[in-house]
Amino acid sequence: MQDLIAHLTAEFGLTEQKTRAALGVLLKLIEQHADPQVFAQLLEGLPDAEQLLAEATHGEPKRGGLLRSSGGLMGSIAGKIGSRGSLLATAAELQKHGVGLNEMRPFLTAFAKHAEAKVGRDRVERIASAIPGLDDLRS
Repeated sequence: MQDLIAHLTAEFGLTEQKTRAALGVLLKLIEQHADPQVFAQLLEGLPDAEQLLAEATHGEPKRGGLLRSSGGLMGSIAGKIGSRGSLLATAAELQKHGVGLNEMRPFLTAFAKHAEAKVGRDRVERIASAIPGLDDLRS
């Protein structure tokens, strides 16, 4: 993952810490929606992903912790609109870490391409299809 972190840090003008945090946010979203076996395969294929997830969750319960942790207006709205709510909460978290609305699509695309190279397109597609609303952000 270090090569992805370096690429995203340079591409989006983030600090390494913010890039790591943003990737942890994405991993939390994936963990929340993906099939547990596919998620485990993703973690196995992405060295340091478990560490990023641990940094992002700060000891929260594994499933469902994202909405509880994303305070503010976006978190409140997200909690009320159902299955797409976790994606909105993720967007709010990404913004807190410096990934703006216009940068989310390229950030997600870069992560997906990296993951495809490590665990295969089929697994990444299975993960993406499990996250409500993600198709709207993917290029």
